[in-house]
Amino acid sequence: MHTPGHVSWQNCSFRPAAADTDQTCRLPAGDLGGKIPHMKRISFLVLLIAVSVHAQNGTALPDKLQALQKSYDAAVTKATAPLTKTYLQELQKLKAEYTKAGDLKSAVATEDLISSLSLVPGAPNAANVPLGDMTLVQFKNWLTGVKIMETTGFMNTFTFDGTTFSSEKKETGLRKHPDVIIEVGRIFVPFTSTNATILIDRNLNKATVNYSTGGKIEADIRKNNEG
Repeated sequence: MHTPGHVSWQNCSFRPAAADTDQTCRLPAGDLGGKIPHMKRISFLVLLIAVSVHAQNGTALPDKLQALQKSYDAAVTKATAPLTKTYLQELQKLKAEYTKAGDLKSAVATEDLISSLSLVPGAPNAANVPLGDMTLVQFKNWLTGVKIMETTGFMNTFTFDGTTFSSEKKETGLRKHPDVIIEVGRIFVPFTSTNATILIDRNLNKATVNYSTGGKIEADIRKNNEG
């Protein structure tokens, strides 16, 4: 039963503090396996933040700290993902409404907010999501972690850093494409004398690059840290 002023996170209950109450938080067995008093919970949260900062600095964490962090991250993602997904859906509807009304300034502002949600813990990502089920935000997130490498023809390598889409050849170096159009599974890339349409295979490991001047080139998709 839901009680006003009471929000639960899995087995952890948070209520408005009262002077005569012992605020407690129970974590799943195997995490801490016990009961954390209200005053100690602050220290616990500080510990979690310290663990995150420690990890971001690239320092290896002890096994138990890694397990604790993974458990916490998984719980936060599970608890917030449905809310974030609904919020994203409503933002997409609002963006379409602004675009249809010709209010491009508001549409761009809404798109910026949608993009920023990809950095929020619990925001849906593209891990284990089929191409056909991805949202545009998820597809863009996936795209930032890969490179699309033509195996023949122009031998272009395409990349996306979250803001700018680029192509690169050994002979000419890096070239930015500010007018690129990204849709789920499809990327339209304008060049000076031609245009390229990149179609992503549903398995997310291959792509086909179709040039408007003729030519269909196969491409491999690899993670950025792969050769």
